[in-house]
Amino acid sequence: MNDARPKYSLVIPTYNRPEQLRRCLDGVAALETQKDRFEVIVVDDGSRTPVDDVVDEFRTNLNIRLMRQENQGPATARNVGAAAANGDYLVFIDDDCVPEPDWLTRIGRRLALSPLTGVGGGATDRIGNFCTTAHQALMDYLYATFNANPEQAHFCATNNLCLPREFFAELGGFATSFRYAAGEDRDFCDRWRAAGHELHYLPVARVDHYHALNLRTFLRLHYRYGRGARHYRALSKNAVGFETAGFYAGLVAWPFRTLPPLRATAVFGLQLLSQAAHGVGYLREAFAR
Repeated sequence: MNDARPKYSLVIPTYNRPEQLRRCLDGVAALETQKDRFEVIVVDDGSRTPVDDVVDEFRTNLNIRLMRQENQGPATARNVGAAAANGDYLVFIDDDCVPEPDWLTRIGRRLALSPLTGVGGGATDRIGNFCTTAHQALMDYLYATFNANPEQAHFCATNNLCLPREFFAELGGFATSFRYAAGEDRDFCDRWRAAGHELHYLPVARVDHYHALNLRTFLRLHYRYGRGARHYRALSKNAVGFETAGFYAGLVAWPFRTLPPLRATAVFGLQLLSQAAHGVGYLREAFAR
Protein backbone atom coordinates (compact mmCIF):
# COMPACT_ATOMS: atom_id res chain seq x y z
CA MET A 1 0.00 0.00 0.00
CA ASN A 2 1.30 3.41 -0.96
CA ASP A 3 1.30 5.55 2.20
CA ALA A 4 1.89 8.70 0.15
CA ARG A 5 -1.74 8.78 -0.95
CA PRO A 6 -4.93 8.79 1.12
CA LYS A 7 -6.01 5.38 2.32
CA TYR A 8 -9.69 6.31 2.18
CA SER A 9 -11.61 8.41 -0.33
CA LEU A 10 -14.87 9.65 1.16
CA VAL A 11 -17.40 10.23 -1.62
CA ILE A 12 -20.38 12.44 -0.77
CA PRO A 13 -23.07 13.09 -3.40
CA THR A 14 -25.18 16.16 -2.66
CA TYR A 15 -28.25 17.75 -4.19
CA ASN A 16 -29.96 20.90 -2.92
CA ARG A 17 -29.06 20.28 0.73
CA PRO A 18 -26.28 22.75 1.66
CA GLU A 19 -27.05 22.78 5.39
CA GLN A 20 -27.13 19.00 5.57
CA LEU A 21 -23.84 18.90 3.67
CA ARG A 22 -22.29 21.37 6.14
CA ARG A 23 -23.36 19.18 9.06
CA CYS A 24 -21.98 16.10 7.34
CA LEU A 25 -18.62 17.78 6.73
CA ASP A 26 -18.53 18.98 10.34
CA GLY A 27 -18.74 15.32 11.34
CA VAL A 28 -16.06 14.32 8.86
CA ALA A 29 -13.75 17.06 10.17
CA ALA A 30 -14.27 15.69 13.71
CA LEU A 31 -13.20 12.14 12.84
CA GLU A 32 -10.49 10.77 15.10
CA THR A 33 -8.70 9.35 12.03
CA GLN A 34 -5.62 11.33 11.01
CA LYS A 35 -6.44 13.80 8.27
CA ASP A 36 -3.66 12.56 6.02
CA ARG A 37 -5.31 9.13 5.88
CA PHE A 38 -8.37 10.24 3.92
CA GLU A 39 -9.57 12.64 1.27
CA VAL A 40 -13.08 13.98 0.76
CA ILE A 41 -14.75 14.24 -2.64
CA VAL A 42 -18.05 16.13 -2.75
CA VAL A 43 -20.02 15.65 -5.96
CA ASP A 44 -22.68 18.30 -6.56
CA ASP A 45 -25.43 16.62 -8.56
CA GLY A 46 -26.65 19.79 -10.26
CA SER A 47 -27.89 21.66 -7.18
CA ARG A 48 -29.84 24.84 -7.89
CA THR A 49 -27.69 26.65 -5.32
CA PRO A 50 -23.95 25.92 -5.65
CA VAL A 51 -22.25 24.50 -2.57
CA ASP A 52 -18.86 26.12 -3.16
CA ASP A 53 -19.14 28.26 -0.03
CA VAL A 54 -19.94 25.23 2.12
CA VAL A 55 -16.98 23.24 0.80
CA ASP A 56 -14.65 26.23 1.07
CA GLU A 57 -15.27 26.37 4.83
CA PHE A 58 -13.43 23.05 5.20
CA ARG A 59 -10.46 23.50 2.88
CA THR A 60 -8.12 24.47 5.73
CA ASN A 61 -8.63 21.30 7.76
CA LEU A 62 -9.70 18.69 5.19
CA ASN A 63 -8.20 17.39 1.97
CA ILE A 64 -11.39 18.16 0.07
CA ARG A 65 -12.42 18.53 -3.55
CA LEU A 66 -15.66 19.64 -5.16
CA MET A 67 -16.87 18.17 -8.43
CA ARG A 68 -20.02 19.01 -10.38
CA GLN A 69 -22.31 17.29 -12.82
CA GLU A 70 -25.68 17.94 -14.40
CA ASN A 71 -28.43 16.39 -12.32
CA GLN A 72 -28.23 12.68 -13.08
CA GLY A 73 -28.88 11.07 -9.71
CA PRO A 74 -26.74 9.81 -6.84
CA ALA A 75 -25.57 6.61 -8.58
CA THR A 76 -23.87 8.62 -11.30
CA ALA A 77 -22.56 11.14 -8.75
CA ARG A 78 -20.95 8.39 -6.70
CA ASN A 79 -19.32 6.94 -9.81
CA VAL A 80 -17.92 10.36 -10.73
CA GLY A 81 -16.41 10.72 -7.27
CA ALA A 82 -15.04 7.19 -7.33
CA ALA A 83 -13.36 7.76 -10.70
CA ALA A 84 -11.48 10.75 -9.25
CA ALA A 85 -10.50 9.00 -6.02
CA ASN A 86 -6.91 8.37 -4.96
CA GLY A 87 -7.55 6.16 -1.93
CA ASP A 88 -7.30 2.40 -1.67
CA TYR A 89 -10.86 2.31 -0.33
CA LEU A 90 -13.97 4.17 -1.39
CA VAL A 91 -16.19 5.19 1.52
CA PHE A 92 -19.67 6.31 0.53
CA ILE A 93 -21.72 8.49 2.86
CA ASP A 94 -24.78 10.64 2.14
CA ASP A 95 -24.95 14.38 2.69
CA ASP A 96 -27.69 13.97 5.33
CA CYS A 97 -25.54 11.64 7.44
CA VAL A 98 -22.97 12.50 10.10
CA PRO A 99 -20.30 9.93 10.99
CA GLU A 100 -19.50 9.15 14.59
CA PRO A 101 -15.90 10.09 15.52
CA ASP A 102 -14.68 6.48 15.51
CA TRP A 103 -16.43 5.59 12.24
CA LEU A 104 -13.35 5.16 10.05
CA THR A 105 -11.39 3.66 12.94
CA ARG A 106 -13.91 0.85 13.29
CA ILE A 107 -14.02 0.27 9.55
CA GLY A 108 -10.22 0.15 9.48
CA ARG A 109 -10.11 -2.46 12.25
CA ARG A 110 -12.45 -4.68 10.26
CA LEU A 111 -10.44 -4.21 7.07
CA ALA A 112 -7.28 -5.20 8.94
CA LEU A 113 -8.84 -8.64 9.39
CA SER A 114 -9.96 -8.95 5.77
CA PRO A 115 -8.55 -6.20 3.52
CA LEU A 116 -10.47 -7.22 0.39
CA THR A 117 -13.96 -7.22 1.88
CA GLY A 118 -16.70 -4.64 1.57
CA VAL A 119 -17.91 -3.16 4.85
CA GLY A 120 -21.32 -1.62 5.45
CA GLY A 121 -22.07 0.23 8.67
CA GLY A 122 -25.21 1.15 10.58
CA ALA A 123 -27.31 4.32 10.62
CA THR A 124 -29.32 5.88 13.45
CA ASP A 125 -32.33 8.14 12.88
CA ARG A 126 -31.74 11.50 14.61
CA ILE A 127 -34.97 13.24 13.57
CA GLY A 128 -37.29 11.02 15.59
CA ASN A 129 -40.72 11.85 14.18
CA PHE A 130 -43.16 9.09 13.24
CA CYS A 131 -42.15 9.07 9.58
CA THR A 132 -38.41 8.82 10.20
CA THR A 133 -39.02 6.21 12.92
CA ALA A 134 -41.04 4.15 10.43
CA HIS A 135 -38.26 4.45 7.85
CA GLN A 136 -35.65 3.45 10.44
CA ALA A 137 -37.77 0.46 11.46
CA LEU A 138 -37.88 -0.67 7.84
CA MET A 139 -34.11 -0.40 7.43
CA ASP A 140 -33.49 -2.17 10.75
CA TYR A 141 -35.75 -5.00 9.64
CA LEU A 142 -34.02 -5.31 6.26
CA TYR A 143 -30.61 -5.46 7.92
CA ALA A 144 -31.80 -8.00 10.50
CA THR A 145 -33.26 -10.14 7.70
CA PHE A 146 -30.62 -9.90 4.98
CA ASN A 147 -27.60 -9.62 7.28
CA ALA A 148 -28.51 -12.17 9.93
CA ASN A 149 -24.94 -13.41 9.52
CA PRO A 150 -22.88 -10.17 9.48
CA GLU A 151 -19.89 -12.01 8.00
CA GLN A 152 -21.97 -12.89 4.94
CA ALA A 153 -24.13 -9.81 4.53
CA HIS A 154 -26.44 -9.54 1.53
CA PHE A 155 -27.33 -5.85 1.60
CA CYS A 156 -25.75 -2.62 2.80
CA ALA A 157 -27.05 0.83 1.90
CA THR A 158 -24.85 3.39 0.19
CA ASN A 159 -25.18 5.95 2.98
CA ASN A 160 -22.50 3.99 4.88
CA LEU A 161 -20.48 1.66 2.68
CA CYS A 162 -16.74 1.05 2.24
CA LEU A 163 -15.37 -0.86 -0.77
CA PRO A 164 -11.91 -1.60 -2.19
CA ARG A 165 -11.55 0.88 -5.03
CA GLU A 166 -10.02 -1.62 -7.47
CA PHE A 167 -12.89 -4.10 -7.17
CA PHE A 168 -15.49 -1.33 -7.41
CA ALA A 169 -13.96 -0.23 -10.71
CA GLU A 170 -13.86 -3.79 -12.03
CA LEU A 171 -17.62 -4.07 -11.50
CA GLY A 172 -18.28 -0.81 -13.31
CA GLY A 173 -19.55 1.00 -10.24
CA PHE A 174 -23.23 1.66 -9.60
CA ALA A 175 -25.73 1.17 -12.41
CA THR A 176 -26.46 4.68 -13.65
CA SER A 177 -29.88 3.72 -15.03
CA PHE A 178 -31.16 4.08 -11.46
CA ARG A 179 -32.28 7.70 -11.58
CA TYR A 180 -33.10 8.02 -7.88
CA ALA A 181 -31.62 6.66 -4.66
CA ALA A 182 -33.69 3.51 -4.89
CA GLY A 183 -32.43 0.07 -5.84
CA GLU A 184 -28.94 0.89 -7.04
CA ASP A 185 -27.40 -0.26 -3.75
CA ARG A 186 -29.25 -3.58 -3.82
CA ASP A 187 -28.21 -4.16 -7.43
CA PHE A 188 -24.58 -3.40 -6.61
CA CYS A 189 -24.54 -5.65 -3.54
CA ASP A 190 -25.91 -8.50 -5.67
CA ARG A 191 -23.24 -7.98 -8.32
CA TRP A 192 -20.55 -7.64 -5.64
CA ARG A 193 -21.43 -10.99 -4.09
CA ALA A 194 -21.94 -12.69 -7.46
CA ALA A 195 -18.39 -11.69 -8.37
CA GLY A 196 -17.14 -13.61 -5.33
CA HIS A 197 -16.42 -10.65 -3.06
CA GLU A 198 -17.27 -10.67 0.64
CA LEU A 199 -19.62 -8.16 2.24
CA HIS A 200 -19.53 -7.59 5.99
CA TYR A 201 -22.14 -5.76 8.05
CA LEU A 202 -20.55 -3.75 10.86
CA PRO A 203 -23.36 -2.01 12.79
CA VAL A 204 -20.96 -0.38 15.28
CA ALA A 205 -19.48 1.74 12.46
CA ARG A 206 -22.36 4.17 12.66
CA VAL A 207 -23.53 7.36 11.08
CA ASP A 208 -26.32 9.59 12.38
CA HIS A 209 -29.06 9.99 9.78
CA TYR A 210 -30.81 13.37 9.57
CA HIS A 211 -33.31 12.43 6.88
CA ALA A 212 -36.15 14.86 7.51
CA LEU A 213 -39.44 13.27 6.40
CA ASN A 214 -43.07 14.29 6.61
CA LEU A 215 -45.97 12.20 5.37
CA ARG A 216 -45.72 13.55 1.82
CA THR A 217 -41.97 13.03 1.46
CA PHE A 218 -42.19 9.67 3.26
CA LEU A 219 -44.73 8.37 0.74
CA ARG A 220 -42.80 9.86 -2.18
CA LEU A 221 -39.65 8.13 -0.95
CA HIS A 222 -41.34 4.74 -0.84
CA TYR A 223 -43.00 5.35 -4.20
CA ARG A 224 -39.50 5.81 -5.59
CA TYR A 225 -38.36 2.68 -3.79
CA GLY A 226 -41.13 0.85 -5.62
CA ARG A 227 -39.96 2.21 -8.97
CA GLY A 228 -36.40 1.28 -8.09
CA ALA A 229 -37.46 -2.24 -7.07
CA ARG A 230 -39.15 -2.80 -10.44
CA HIS A 231 -36.14 -1.45 -12.31
CA TYR A 232 -33.86 -3.62 -10.17
CA ARG A 233 -35.80 -6.77 -11.06
CA ALA A 234 -35.85 -5.85 -14.74
CA LEU A 235 -32.13 -5.04 -14.83
CA SER A 236 -30.44 -7.45 -12.45
CA LYS A 237 -29.37 -10.90 -13.53
CA ASN A 238 -28.97 -11.75 -9.86
CA ALA A 239 -32.40 -10.65 -8.65
CA VAL A 240 -34.29 -13.26 -6.70
CA GLY A 241 -38.06 -13.73 -6.72
CA PHE A 242 -40.54 -11.71 -4.71
CA GLU A 243 -40.28 -11.83 -0.93
CA THR A 244 -42.32 -14.45 0.86
CA ALA A 245 -45.48 -13.83 2.87
CA GLY A 246 -43.35 -14.51 5.96
CA PHE A 247 -41.10 -11.61 5.05
CA TYR A 248 -44.01 -9.16 4.98
CA ALA A 249 -45.52 -10.63 8.12
CA GLY A 250 -42.20 -10.04 9.86
CA LEU A 251 -42.07 -6.50 8.49
CA VAL A 252 -45.43 -5.46 9.95
CA ALA A 253 -44.65 -7.22 13.23
CA TRP A 254 -41.22 -5.61 13.60
CA PRO A 255 -42.39 -2.32 15.19
CA PHE A 256 -44.22 -4.21 17.93
CA ARG A 257 -41.01 -6.09 18.73
CA THR A 258 -38.82 -3.01 18.95
CA LEU A 259 -40.98 0.01 19.94
CA PRO A 260 -43.39 1.01 22.74
CA PRO A 261 -46.99 -0.04 21.93
CA LEU A 262 -48.44 3.36 20.98
CA ARG A 263 -45.48 4.32 18.82
CA ALA A 264 -45.44 0.84 17.29
CA THR A 265 -49.08 1.22 16.28
CA ALA A 266 -48.40 4.51 14.51
CA VAL A 267 -45.34 3.08 12.77
CA PHE A 268 -47.34 0.00 11.77
CA GLY A 269 -49.90 2.24 10.07
CA LEU A 270 -47.17 4.16 8.26
CA GLN A 271 -45.57 0.93 7.11
CA LEU A 272 -48.85 -0.15 5.57
CA LEU A 273 -49.00 3.17 3.73
CA SER A 274 -45.37 2.81 2.67
CA GLN A 275 -46.04 -0.60 1.15
CA ALA A 276 -49.03 0.82 -0.74
CA ALA A 277 -46.84 3.63 -2.09
CA HIS A 278 -44.18 1.07 -2.95
CA GLY A 279 -46.72 -0.97 -4.90
CA VAL A 280 -47.93 2.07 -6.85
CA GLY A 281 -44.35 2.96 -7.74
CA TYR A 282 -43.62 -0.62 -8.79
CA LEU A 283 -46.64 -0.70 -11.11
CA ARG A 284 -45.82 2.75 -12.46
CA GLU A 285 -42.34 1.62 -13.44
CA ALA A 286 -43.65 -1.64 -14.90
CA PHE A 287 -46.14 0.15 -17.15
CA ALA A 288 -43.55 2.79 -18.09
CA ARG A 289 -41.21 0.09 -19.30
